[in-house]
Amino acid sequence: MSESGAEDGTPEAPREAGPRIGGPVAWAVRQLLLANRDAEQALARHLGLGHNDVTAMEHLLGSPEGLGPMDIAQRLGIRSASATVLVDRLEEAGHVTRVPHRSDRRRTVVRPTQHARQEIVTALRPLVDAVDAAADGLSETERATVVRFLQAAAAHIRTAAEGLDQDDQP
Repeated sequence: MSESGAEDGTPEAPREAGPRIGGPVAWAVRQLLLANRDAEQALARHLGLGHNDVTAMEHLLGSPEGLGPMDIAQRLGIRSASATVLVDRLEEAGHVTRVPHRSDRRRTVVRPTQHARQEIVTALRPLVDAVDAAADGLSETERATVVRFLQAAAAHIRTAAEGLDQDDQP
């Protein structure tokens, strides 16, 4: 075995206290999720935003029609008053705008500004490039397999998370 990990070059799992949950694939996905969390924290620091602010911006960037403050609250797991304060802070910083809802004038929709989109895309570029670099050595067939696996893993994780939420319901 080499210093970097197993004979086949894959990194070895660090020694953990207590029982390890899941097999090597689950462990590798967990490491990917932790690395993503580290990247989100670095992005927040880079942009001078809080964690919830960055998470809200990620949701807004993935929602072409924008989101209402209540939608943001639900996605972040925060109270509506906290979401209003968060949106106020993002609006004051020039990251979002509020516009009237297309069909319900009582509601507002929050959308990222073009400047915020560009700033976030620019900040994310090195992270996206790093993921692409990790895939450079894969064949097209291997890439397709990785994509299918990651999409399936994401769907299963979402389903499991929904189950956890349902367990919390009275």
